Amino acid sequence: MKPSPILLRTEDTFRPLLRPADERSHALAQRGWAEAGLAVRVVRGHKCRTRQALFDEFAAALQFPWYFKENWDAFGDCLTDLDWIPQQAGHVVVVKEPEQVLLNEDGAQFDVLLDVLRMVTVEWSTAVEFGEWRARPAVPFHVVLACLPHHTDQTRERWEPLSDLILLPDPPASGRDD
Repeated sequence: MKPSPILLRTEDTFRPLLRPADERSHALAQRGWAEAGLAVRVVRGHKCRTRQALFDEFAAALQFPWYFKENWDAFGDCLTDLDWIPQQAGHVVVVKEPEQVLLNEDGAQFDVLLDVLRMVTVEWSTAVEFGEWRARPAVPFHVVLACLPHHTDQTRERWEPLSDLILLPDPPASGRDD
């Protein structure tokens, strides 16, 4: 499955991409995105119900370095670095069960998460000038909210009031018979 063109585009505004589908469809999409050159990492929302659990799950899924200090500043720093992930056409963080993220925390923690993701999106969308030791072009960075269809309303209720969701459709079939 070819990725939606939005995943290959650099955005300077954080807009999570909502993708309601069954597990098989999510798996096929993720494989297609990886085959298209995107670095795809999966975070399980049911493992992110508290701030500490969110740090643990993201650190495992994105292979944060040993010195990650498990606070919001360090979380943002690691997400804007990702040098340990081989450079690809872009980064896609797939959040499964997104309706459960920080569910056991007060709303302020969810607000901080979204603020960090906004900052990370801007950072990746900005090219680092050549001549600097970390020179790189702007790189696509996207968060895909991969929910099951019957959790679409819960996901919207959780994420939409604080961010502009974009529905991520599957691309049209290629017309080939495989």
